[in-house]
This record gives sequence, C-alpha cells and structure tokens, in this order.
Amino acid sequence: MFKTGCRFCLSGLLGAAGLGPLAGAADESFDWPRFRGPNGDSITSESGWRAEALAPSPKILWRSQVGEGYSGTCIGGPHVFTMGYHADTDTVFCLDVETGREIWRYAYPCAAGSYPGPRATPLFSGGLIHTISRNGQVFCFEAATGKVKWQSDLLKDANAKPPTWGLGTSIVSDGNTLYLNVGQYGLAMDATTGQVLWQSPKERCGYASPVLYDADGERRLICFGQNACYGVQAKTGELLWRYPWPTGQDENTADPVFWREHVFLSSVYGKGSSVIRVTNNIPTEVWLNQQLLNKFATSVLLDGRLYGVHGNTGSGKDGGGMLRCLDFMTGAKLWEHDLGRIGSLLIADGKLVILTETGKLHLAMASPDGYHELAQAAILNTPVDQEKTTKGKFWTPPVLCRGLVFCRNDQGDLICVSLR
Repeated sequence: MFKTGCRFCLSGLLGAAGLGPLAGAADESFDWPRFRGPNGDSITSESGWRAEALAPSPKILWRSQVGEGYSGTCIGGPHVFTMGYHADTDTVFCLDVETGREIWRYAYPCAAGSYPGPRATPLFSGGLIHTISRNGQVFCFEAATGKVKWQSDLLKDANAKPPTWGLGTSIVSDGNTLYLNVGQYGLAMDATTGQVLWQSPKERCGYASPVLYDADGERRLICFGQNACYGVQAKTGELLWRYPWPTGQDENTADPVFWREHVFLSSVYGKGSSVIRVTNNIPTEVWLNQQLLNKFATSVLLDGRLYGVHGNTGSGKDGGGMLRCLDFMTGAKLWEHDLGRIGSLLIADGKLVILTETGKLHLAMASPDGYHELAQAAILNTPVDQEKTTKGKFWTPPVLCRGLVFCRNDQGDLICVSLR
C-alpha cells in the first residue's frame, strides 16, 4: 500500500472523485497549524460557518484513507497534513484542503506497537512541517513539496525513553524552537536544524503535549510527566517547579490548561482533577475532586468554565465519556449531558463541536447554563460505514477550519464535512 522512504506527487483524488474547487471557499488566512489549534487551546473564533448545515444529513466533501493511528490534522495554506500507519510503515500525508487530492506523501519504517500508528499531530510553521512518531523519529519537511530538510531519531540521538504506549507528544513551537514532552520534563530542538538545545533527565515521560505560558516576564513551559507536572524555563530548560501527580497506570495524557497563574490537571484511573496556583514557582492546590476525569481529550476553557469529557473509554470504575461543565476556580460541576461515549471536542465561535467515539458530530452552545444542542449527524452514515463504526474509534480531536470539519478514526478514515 505504501512505499517506504520515498515521496510521491499524485494527481488523482483521495475521496470523492471529480470534486473541483468549492464555490465560496473560505479565506486561506484561517489556519489550524498545530495540535489543539492556533493558540493551543482547542478554541477558534472563526465564524461564518452554519450549524444548521450539519443536519439532517452532513455534506461530506471528501474522504481519504490515511492508515491506522491517532494523528490529528493541521492546516496551513491550501494543504491539510496528517499521519498514519500500515505494514510497519508510518506515512506523512499532504492533501488538498478543498478536494482531498493527495499532494505528497513520505513514508518511513516504524513498528506498530500497541494501538498501532502515530499519536502526534503535525506542526505547520514558517513553511515547514514537523512530525514525530511514537518511536521518536522527528522529521522536518518543506510543507509545499515534502522535501526532507532534516530528521532525527530521539531514541538514538538523545537516548530518549518512550513510555509504555509510545511517545504521545505533539510538537509545539515558539519562534525557532520546538518543544516536545520527551524526557522527565521536556526537550527543545532548533526548528531549522534539528539540533537539541536542551533536554531534561532521560526518564520516561507522560503522553501530553507541552503547554507554553508567560510568567515573571519570561516564556515558560508546562510538561505533564509520567507522575508529576513540571514548570520549566523555556529558553534554558531549567526546572522551576514540580507538582506530584501519580496515577495507577503512569498515564497522564490530557494537556494541562493554564489560566491566570493557575493550572488545571486531570487524569483517569481514579486520580481526579485539580487546579493548582503557581506563585513564585511554588504550586499550591486550589481544589481537587473527581468531577472531571480526562482520558485523552483535553478539557477546553472558555470564560472561566471547563468543558470536557469525563471518564475512561472502556468499562470499569472510570468508564463513561460523559460531557461535563465545571467552574474552573471552584471545581463545582455545573452540568453534565450524556451523548454516548465521547471522543473529543473543541469550541468554535462560542459553540461546542463534539465528536463521539462512534463518529457522530454534535454542535451545541458553550454555555454554563446547560447543554443546548444546535444540530447533530452521523458522519459515517451508510450501511457500510455503520459496520466500520464497530471497528474504528474516533478518539482524535476534530478540527474546524474555514467552515470545514475534519474527523479521523483509528482505522484511518479521514472525513471532511462542510458547514459552509
């Protein structure tokens, strides 16, 4: 299916054959350049899209098969980028946003491991694409052509130790520096050369992606490690603070959420969620409870309210996937709503865009007063598709950009839905 270690340019379509440029295509100045969006908070202010366009049946613009995995999509200029796995090979894909036409692909050897496929979302910045595999292979491509600018193997070059299910970090950039949750509390690389600028002690890391924030006039980094949350000086890698956060599985996956000197942390396996306040590099607990247990999906903060997925993906003590809303500063549960098992969510123009594990999209108001649905539809809605939902799980966060929603499941079905 995929040819290892080479790059292709194809003129055929992946998805709906014969689609041309769409009338009323949105302004290309709207990008979704990284995991969790332009600001890394799963929020976009993009308006002009229509919730009512989703129902009674969604308009599927195109579909593509990109291989197994959990990599999300990033969007830069006319292109959408993602990653997938097939037959001991990872492949980076560049597709046309409007048609799904393949522009280029690059494939390289990578073992499957448990839950096969990449976990990380590509990063688009400065005309470049940066990717990382579950085994620590980092690539830098020219976004337009797929030409490899540099590559690095962190397991060999930096002696990195991946956690049990492989590296889950997406790459975060600030200027010309890349930040990765690799090592005890992070690693920094030069974006144009791949040189390691600093690295933390060579211990196993968590699965969350780094979070950038500002304090005391300098840029800082939050890394959610295997059993603690760390605050780090972004330029030098100096450890500033540490807050213990052990779980039964050494699994911290959802990103921390930073707001006004406060950090929200959440994990399953009976751990719970908490807000800590960090002043003078000293973290102190504000509250701790069991009201919002995040598995994969990071909660989204809007106007002092957290909207998130509560519970594990399977059965048992933390089983569920319930949508909940909490007050950030007090931890009080404001409401909950059962939509079946939820995969992930984002907020666009003050509205919740929710993707369930079985491939149903829900659009609702982001309101602390309760769940107010605007529209819903199954994006896999043919008899063949419904058979697939028993096999493929939509755990990867959806993306809304230029009036289009991009959804992907672990079997590699990438679906573009129009809300224009």
